[in-house]
Amino acid sequence: MERSEVGALVRSAVDGDAAAWKAIVEGLGPLVWSVVRAHRLSDADAHEVYQTVWFRFTQHLDRIREPEKAGSWLASTARHECLKVHRQARRLLLTDDPQMLDTVSEGGEPEQALLETEEAAA
Repeated sequence: MERSEVGALVRSAVDGDAAAWKAIVEGLGPLVWSVVRAHRLSDADAHEVYQTVWFRFTQHLDRIREPEKAGSWLASTARHECLKVHRQARRLLLTDDPQMLDTVSEGGEPEQALLETEEAAA
């Protein structure tokens, strides 16, 4: 899909043209998917990011200054959303150790709780 065509479709979508919106999603959807897949997210996270990217696009559709660069906007947004998911996943603490859960729930740091648990086990 050429940039001039994308720009025209975005302008039409801003004016409420459902066919233009459909053409944008069909034309640029594979681009969004390629960025999401490159970040190796789980299927659930990948679908969530894909939907979030399009949601953000609808939120900002009428404020995009250069409609012909919508593909770049979508790719960049997809990349940022994927990185956000990765950052959130790093913050998760998967454990069934009640002592570690107590430490974290009391305001302790997960890394510190893990170190203390491992030291106690050693």
